[in-house]
Amino acid sequence: MAFGSRTILNTASGLLPFDIPADTNGVGATQLKRALSDPIRRNILSRLAHGECSVTTLAEPFDVSAPAITKHLRVLESAGFIERRKEGRVNYCCLNEDPLREADDWIRQQQAFWEQRLDLLEKYLEKENSAWANQSKEPELHSDSRGVLKRRVKRVGMNRA
Repeated sequence: MAFGSRTILNTASGLLPFDIPADTNGVGATQLKRALSDPIRRNILSRLAHGECSVTTLAEPFDVSAPAITKHLRVLESAGFIERRKEGRVNYCCLNEDPLREADDWIRQQQAFWEQRLDLLEKYLEKENSAWANQSKEPELHSDSRGVLKRRVKRVGMNRA
């Protein structure tokens, strides 16, 4: 499973590059999200992080049927997160860490990208706020056609039609 296809997102503020997981060996972003979206599957992965385990032992803490556990294991296996083996009549599962590392690397890349974009946005907003703060807040005085002094509030950035 490889990550790194480059895509350009066209937004109102310009073009933003971002990486999309490549779909190789039938494993893509959709399968990864599907595999990690369910709390039972995440719990199974946590338990397998401690070592190989039988399917029966994996199923013990969950209040679901054996066929439901089998479906969860199939989803994890199709995403490449686990490997299964059979010894006699007992099925064992073990964690395959490579897809998790790749997903973690991709998430970290996306985090760095978006943190940079948000830092740029913060700087821009600070610049805009200081520009607004530096403008005169006192109303201007002027006289109307009859010579009466009136206050005129300066409106900045507003277009009058």
